[in-house]
Amino acid sequence: MPANLFYGAGIPACIIVIDKQDAQARKGIFMVDASTGYMKDGPKNRLRAQDIHKIVDTFTRRMEIPKYSRMVGLEEIEKNEFNLNLPRYIDSQEPEDIQDIEGHLQGGIPQADVDALHGYWAICPTLRQTLFKEHRPGYLALAVEKSAIKPAIYEHREFAAFITGMNTHFDQWRQNCSGNAKHPHGSGNAKHQLGNLKSLRPGCHPKEVIADLSEGLLAHYLGKPLIDQYDVYQHMMDYWAETMQDDCYLIAADGWKAETYRIIETDKKGKQKDKGWTCDLIPKAIIVARYFAKEQETIDQITAELDKRAYAQYPKLTEDEIKTLVVDDKWLAALDAMIHGEMDRISQTLTQRVKELAELYETPMPQLSSRAADREAKVYRHLEKMGFSLS
Repeated sequence: MPANLFYGAGIPACIIVIDKQDAQARKGIFMVDASTGYMKDGPKNRLRAQDIHKIVDTFTRRMEIPKYSRMVGLEEIEKNEFNLNLPRYIDSQEPEDIQDIEGHLQGGIPQADVDALHGYWAICPTLRQTLFKEHRPGYLALAVEKSAIKPAIYEHREFAAFITGMNTHFDQWRQNCSGNAKHPHGSGNAKHQLGNLKSLRPGCHPKEVIADLSEGLLAHYLGKPLIDQYDVYQHMMDYWAETMQDDCYLIAADGWKAETYRIIETDKKGKQKDKGWTCDLIPKAIIVARYFAKEQETIDQITAELDKRAYAQYPKLTEDEIKTLVVDDKWLAALDAMIHGEMDRISQTLTQRVKELAELYETPMPQLSSRAADREAKVYRHLEKMGFSLS
């Protein structure tokens, strides 16, 4: 487990699971190095929902994941004198960005560094040729200007198609959730799962809702390139903790009601002041965006009138309208923005790495030495003009 996770234990702690059933038939020990999956929480480290889920999935399914988990044979353990220190069997460290001496001396981006981005080239085969060209055996050169790296990636036909495809993939899940799917069977366990969020009723169990919803989203992104399904899962769990959980408990208690209430504040003298109104389930901004978009454009002129009209709209809402506002405009719109953010992260990661490689090997060592010599000579000349002698 990660270091500094348990009270009083600053070092990485280890959980050992001992199962006697069929122990004699086992030929090894299944090991998981989960020490790098955590988030900082003040002075301590904390496991996120995605870290816990990944650990449980890996252990229960005996999944062998590079740098994370593997079944270690008893013969290998015996060779290590039965020492079960995990780093002996699983190297979870990220590889160093090795500097290529020949690249620095003669220029050129090492082909090995470009090959390391194979995940991108697998889905965008011609993007590599767009960004790089041959320089000399084993080394490449940038085929576009540094300033053009980002548009070259974002506007590339294959990369744009990948992003569009991933956005469509999320839209399919979103449509299942909102009950707008064209096909009755979506990805993952569609039984309740997305179970059409608009079908929630008073008395529903929010914990079951999030369990089905999150597992369905996790399954929906299984095996998708470049995007980690557990990162997507974490977005769902974060939004649940921040907003959606409270909404579901409101629905479980009172049903699909969008009731407004006044915000009354009492000062130290006991005098009450009306600070306006609000609604817990559907924020005012969502009502404004769906029903009063034109008015929003001229909000500076009609702020007071818009507030009154939005307030007056709540009693007019039908249950179906409330469901649409909550599920589509509030919950799924927020998740949509988060998943699109993942796509932006993927794009930016490639852009940054290509630019980094280009700058790293941009100027060969002889040119650097020549520049240094020129500048050193200039310094000496200035010093001589000032009357200083270095001899």
